[in-house]
Parts: sequence; structure tokens; C-alpha cells
Amino acid sequence: MRALALWVHGHLDPSESLLELLFGLVMAFTMTAGARLLSAPSEIAAGELAVALLGCNVAWGVIDGALYLLGTLFNRNRRTMGPVAADPFPEPAANAYDAVDRNKSVRVA
Repeated sequence: MRALALWVHGHLDPSESLLELLFGLVMAFTMTAGARLLSAPSEIAAGELAVALLGCNVAWGVIDGALYLLGTLFNRNRRTMGPVAADPFPEPAANAYDAVDRNKSVRVA
């Protein structure tokens, strides 16, 4: 269990892990309140509600993980692209090939 905590905190800072925990609790409270408002108390089965809560949080975890990976890849690619040489007053291109060649990004080593 300690290894899992070290792995999580190696990839997420404590504020992000706390926020993910709080989002999971908010989802659980929302689903519980919705189940109590929309059905009679005798119709609510604790086991079914627990499975629904677990499924909701797992689905959100998968979605959030995919979005986190996409954001990380975007930031990594943005850092490696380097600054793009921009000319504030470009000369008109003679043809489309010149325009494409001139607008290619330049990597700074």
C-alpha cells in the first residue's frame, strides 16, 4: 500500500490527489441524494447503490486518467517544440510551398 501511495504522489501533487478524492466523494453524495429523492426508502438496496457508486467513480477515474494523459502529452510536446521563429512582417509567398517552408517550426537545441 505504501508503494502505491509513493507512485501516486510521484505523478500527482498532493493538491491534485486531494481534489480527486473530493470529486469522488461529491459524486457519491450526489448519487446517494439522487437515489433517496427519486425512490422510496424501502426501494433502495444498499448493495446496488454501492455497486452504482463504485461504477460511477471507476468510470470517472478512467475518463479523468485519459484526460490527464492527454494534457501531459500536450504539455510535453509543447515544451519540446521550442520557440517558433516568427516574423512580424512576413513577405508574401511566391507560392504555397514557400509559405509552408517559411512557417515550419524551428527547434532550438
